[in-house]
Amino acid sequence: MRAEPADAVVLPRSVVTLSASGDLGIRAVDAESKVTFHPIDLIDDSPTGLVLGGIPAGARVIVAGQDLVVEGETVNAVEADQETIRKLIGEVTGGTQ
Repeated sequence: MRAEPADAVVLPRSVVTLSASGDLGIRAVDAESKVTFHPIDLIDDSPTGLVLGGIPAGARVIVAGQDLVVEGETVNAVEADQETIRKLIGEVTGGTQ
């Protein structure tokens, strides 16, 4: 039996958080600089990261400070610097970039 294909992304475990109601998901920033919460579907838990569904295409995932903000809050999002990106890639791939 084959499973239905699913859109998924691999992200480090560190970006996953809980909503105010206890749902597992990620926080992101929308076009109006407001924090949004997206519940996730855990597709696979690999040694190098989580394979997650339910994250909208193009989502600007909060990778630092996601537990310090709440849904609907307006934030001044800063794009991750190259060092942070390399660290996150290393978390997902199990190595360094």
